[in-house]
Amino acid sequence: MRVETLGYAISAIFTLLSVLLSGWEIWTHLTCNPVVSVRKYILRILLMVPIYAVTSYLALVFNQHKLIFETIRDCYEAFALHSFYYFLVVYLGGQSVLANTLRSKKQVRHLAGVQYCIKPWPMGNKFVRLTAIGILQYIPVKLAASFITLISSLLGVYGEGEMLNPLRAYGYLCFVLTLSQSWALYCLTLFYLGTFDELIPMKPLPKFLAIKMIIFFTYWQSMLITLLEIVGVISADWNIGCPDCWSASAIASALSDFVICVEMLVFAVVHHYAFAIQDFLSMDCRYQCDEDHRSAVKAPLLAHFMDVINVADVRNDITSSRGEILTKKQQLAAKFDTYLPSPLTDEMLLPE
Repeated sequence: MRVETLGYAISAIFTLLSVLLSGWEIWTHLTCNPVVSVRKYILRILLMVPIYAVTSYLALVFNQHKLIFETIRDCYEAFALHSFYYFLVVYLGGQSVLANTLRSKKQVRHLAGVQYCIKPWPMGNKFVRLTAIGILQYIPVKLAASFITLISSLLGVYGEGEMLNPLRAYGYLCFVLTLSQSWALYCLTLFYLGTFDELIPMKPLPKFLAIKMIIFFTYWQSMLITLLEIVGVISADWNIGCPDCWSASAIASALSDFVICVEMLVFAVVHHYAFAIQDFLSMDCRYQCDEDHRSAVKAPLLAHFMDVINVADVRNDITSSRGEILTKKQQLAAKFDTYLPSPLTDEMLLPE
């Protein structure tokens, strides 16, 4: 049996098992999770494994069209990160309640290295707002990067794997995505540190590790495989059944997709325990957990699923965050204009 065929078979088995296990967990939450305020976010997170597994398998099998499937996977990654953040916010009572809770807590310092560049964010509304903006910025950046990837690929200037080639878009996109993803995960870590005591009842650590490992680990894993291709460890000399069909970059891309297919079964098991239905049957969340919302689990399943795939809340959050950023810029510009030297007196115009 050729290595190529064996790889397809193994990845298909792992993909099928991942989808079945995650599908069972999704069905359990869809039919039994009584906390409607957080249910849609949990379902969106659980959908990561089957979407990652299926798109990676399709990218592996239909290698010539892999950018389409990888774009879907990458876009959903940003969507899942947003959902995880708002799952935590809703559990903690919403942004207003959370801001009031944080005002009485000890100041959270920036982590090693960052504290020399950025002052601590005051606990309260500003802390909630800045962590939200830091996480949400990853969504438009990821979507824009995916769009640029498709366009540059069609124009022949993408250059997958050519990280050091200044005439190709791949290196620039990797740099921007690395910064954006790292900042989003950093803000999520700060949020975790600031709300750790309040999150203890819902066992936050396994949930944080589950979401961060899928997003962070798979990304850096693909970067490592690309690096192995650059240094020549992965080359066209690998005998995978069709030497004329597989270039070094194609082998590296296929290897990345194959490994993700295998890993998703592991992450499906992790999700099964990290987001166990038992944690939500007795959940004492602080927001929208009254009897009316708990009885909503009896509503039509199709309505629940449509609520899961409805991205209107994501669009509204991005628009709101953009408005807050623009408002801050306008306030800074107004302060600058207020203290601008007068062209007539060359003195500072002080506010009345």
